[in-house]
Amino acid sequence: MTFRMHARPAAPGPLPGMRPARTGPVTGKVEARRRMTRYPFFLLTAMILFGAPAGAASFDCAKAAKPDERAICANADLSALDSEMGGLWFAFSKVPMLMGSSGARRDDAQAFLQQRAQCGGNVDCLRPLYYARIGALKSGVSQAMDNYFQLQNADPCPK
Repeated sequence: MTFRMHARPAAPGPLPGMRPARTGPVTGKVEARRRMTRYPFFLLTAMILFGAPAGAASFDCAKAAKPDERAICANADLSALDSEMGGLWFAFSKVPMLMGSSGARRDDAQAFLQQRAQCGGNVDCLRPLYYARIGALKSGVSQAMDNYFQLQNADPCPK
């Protein structure tokens, strides 16, 4: 009687493209935090790389009723600035923040809209307002990305 040695079948591993299950002292809270921050990172990256097309306002120009909205639709440069600001705002608004920071973010957006309305149809007033708002949003997105990086690279089990 002859015995043949067969290789033991390998334990099923993760599917292609998936990470293996975590082992070790990582807690469920740390894993949930990592999962929660992974989505905004990809969303922010996609919004920065594939933002709205240039020359298209962030709102429907056919429904523009206020003087500032009509001025934005009539001016290609302002329309492009509004589109850029809209894409940045969309990305920035998806970043999870602490409760007070989220309210401040909405307050800043409302303050911008009020200042824009005060400019009316004055293009020379609207342009610097947009540049300032875009700079603030870029700074906010950059800070969010830095926070994400620090969170992802933090020691899950500090001593």
